[in-house]
Amino acid sequence: GQEIGRFLPTRNFRYGQFEHYESITSETMRKELSWKNTGCFGCGVIQCSKVSHWDGKEMEGPEYETTAYLGSNCELKTAKDVAEANYLCDKYGLDTISTGVTTSFALECAERGLLSEEDNERLRFGDASSVFELIHEIAQRRGPGNILAEGTRRAARAIGMESNYFAMNTGGMELSGVNPLGSYSMGLTLATSDFASHTRFWSASDEMNGNLNFGMLPSYIIEGQDGTNARNCLIVCDFLPYGFDRLVPFLNAATGFDCSESDMLLLGERLQSLARDYALKTGRTHDDDVMPPRFFEETSFAGLMEGKIPDRKFFEGQVQEIFKLRGWDAEGKPTQETMARLGLE
Repeated sequence: GQEIGRFLPTRNFRYGQFEHYESITSETMRKELSWKNTGCFGCGVIQCSKVSHWDGKEMEGPEYETTAYLGSNCELKTAKDVAEANYLCDKYGLDTISTGVTTSFALECAERGLLSEEDNERLRFGDASSVFELIHEIAQRRGPGNILAEGTRRAARAIGMESNYFAMNTGGMELSGVNPLGSYSMGLTLATSDFASHTRFWSASDEMNGNLNFGMLPSYIIEGQDGTNARNCLIVCDFLPYGFDRLVPFLNAATGFDCSESDMLLLGERLQSLARDYALKTGRTHDDDVMPPRFFEETSFAGLMEGKIPDRKFFEGQVQEIFKLRGWDAEGKPTQETMARLGLE
C-alpha cells in the first residue's frame, strides 16, 4: 500500500518508491521467512503479528515500520537482510524506527563525505553489512555509533556541515509512518503532535484517497488527534474499524458510565493540551513544531503537494491555525483560559 501510494520512505526519505520493494513485501516475507501469524491475547480476528523463522533464528516481526526504515530507507533488498537487522535491534533493545532512520542518516552522511575517510568508504546504501555494522556500533557506542546513538538531531549538531538538512526528525524524534514528501497532511500531523509519531493520528490514507483539501486540514487534524487520544485510553485494537458510535456503547456497558461521543473528543482534547503543556515545561519549544529542511526544499511526489515544493510559510500558517483553534498562543502554549475550560488549571 505504501509503495502504491508513493510515500514509502526510501534512501533516507529522498524518494517514495523503492525499486526492489517486491523483495520485502509481506508476501515475500511470508514465503522466505516462514511467517506464522500470531496476535494479542484473545484475538481471533486479525492476528496481525508475525513470527519469522530463518537460518535457525526465530523472531516476532518484521512489522511495516521496521521493513520501511531498516529496509527501503536503507535500501536493503532482501527479506532476510531486513529480518537480520530487526533481529539485531531486538537483541540490543533498540527501537527499529529510530535506529533505521538514524542508520539511513549515517549512510547519507557517508555518501556526502561528511564522516571519516574510512567510514565514508565503507558505509553504503543497499549494503547489508553496512547496516548491520552500524547497528552494532550504535548499541556499543563505538566509532560513528557513539554520536549516532544520540539520534539524528544530536548527531547532526555534532557532525555539522549540511547534515542537518537530511536529519529526518521533528523535535528530536525520528519521523515514523510515511515519507511526508508523499503525504503533506502527515507532515503537519507529526509537527503538531506531542511527539512525532504516526500513532498520534494517521491521516495518510484519506490524503492518498483524495479526501482532503488544504482548507480543512487544521480542523481535520485536531479532530483526528483528539479522537486518537481518546481511543488510546480505551486500549482497543487500532486495526479494527470501530468508531465511537460503536465504542462508546461498549464503554458505557462495561463501566456504567454515561459517556457520549462528544465526551470522548473532549477527553482527547484535554489530553492533547495536557501533553503539550508538559512538553513545554520539559524542554520542547515552538522551534520543534516543524519538519526537517528536506521537506521544504524538495519536490513532493504524491499527496496534496504532488509536483510542488511545500512552502514553509504556508506550513507555519497552518500550524498557527491549529494552535488558534486549540486555544493555544502563538508559541503553542495552552492559554490560561483554555486550561481552565478543560479543567486543567
